[in-house]
Amino acid sequence: MIKKPKAFVFDLDGTLIDTFNLYLYSLNAGLQAFGLPSVSAEKLSEFLDEAFPLEEILKRIAPLKFADVQTRLSCVEKIKEAYFSALEKVRLLVGARDLLFTLKEKGVKVGIVTGRTTEGEEKWLELKRLGIAEFVDVFVTGLEAPRKPSSGGIVVCLKKLRVSPEEAIFIGDSEADALASKEAGLSFIGVTTGVGKKERLLELGAIYVVKDLLELLEIVKRLDTLTPLE
Repeated sequence: MIKKPKAFVFDLDGTLIDTFNLYLYSLNAGLQAFGLPSVSAEKLSEFLDEAFPLEEILKRIAPLKFADVQTRLSCVEKIKEAYFSALEKVRLLVGARDLLFTLKEKGVKVGIVTGRTTEGEEKWLELKRLGIAEFVDVFVTGLEAPRKPSSGGIVVCLKKLRVSPEEAIFIGDSEADALASKEAGLSFIGVTTGVGKKERLLELGAIYVVKDLLELLEIVKRLDTLTPLE
């Protein structure tokens, strides 16, 4: 049996909120602005599963076109313009608000660790718009620690939450999430609402892999009897 955790730490994109289609739209808008063909959803999923930064994704898509730093940065700006122009379309994944509400009701702290590079009050704006900011105690971005699969963001989050790795569970949708969680020493629960595949997340040590946040909510309701998979 696993000791009832004092904190749940979440990845953001693909775990709590559905941003994949917006990412795909934005990336392809940027590529088209530079006369390049669109990438498929499958290819973008592969990039996101490994948590490649945007500039690295561009270099892998078109190495010659984006060999120059300035060209890459110009494309990044186009992608960001497309992203922010459609940001209002981003929605919570089903069950996210109920899950966070239930955790707070149980007295469990909540953290978020993302590779996004927003800071200060700006990083909270989307959570406020989605109606979940009140449930989140700590929010760590890619400006505060190295991106996953590094455990840096999780370590920073735990320090701010004042809990040890043994007292927390990390929830994410990607291979990078699983690797970061393992490196940080946390139990990991995978969700298949994003880019990760169940079999791979289990291979990387997930104690559970759930199909969605509603299934995770049922697990949260019985935290005192949580046991790892055999």
